[in-house]
Amino acid sequence: MKKTLLHGVYLVLACGGAWAATRIMPPEINCRDIEFSQMKFGAICNNGKEELGVYGVATCAADGGDRVGFAADGPVVIDVDDDENIHCWCRLADPFVSQNVFVNTYLYAGECEKWCASECARALKSNGTFRTAMFSNLKKQGI
Repeated sequence: MKKTLLHGVYLVLACGGAWAATRIMPPEINCRDIEFSQMKFGAICNNGKEELGVYGVATCAADGGDRVGFAADGPVVIDVDDDENIHCWCRLADPFVSQNVFVNTYLYAGECEKWCASECARALKSNGTFRTAMFSNLKKQGI
């Protein structure tokens, strides 16, 4: 098993021997070299000592958040009627899984599908509130 990826990573032993990351970096994390395509995004994030590549998925859903950086308590609802999916949510998926974090609402579902991943990447780079929400309550991928 790899040693701790970053200083400041705290691992908690969960039931059955599964490991979960509860915190990956302090709030002063910075992200750069953002990338996005379709409904995926990524960045290189730094805690001042080490860097880590993170990747996530963007989701257009019928549920909206009340502000940028709002973290959903559970899954967001994707409506069968695609026209209702106008709210952009972002979630880290690798190497850790985060909660869904709200970033924007669009007028049309097509706009959301086109711009959501880029909005996630830009918020990860430039919005501290959004980054804090994304890096809070992380779980190690595959758990």
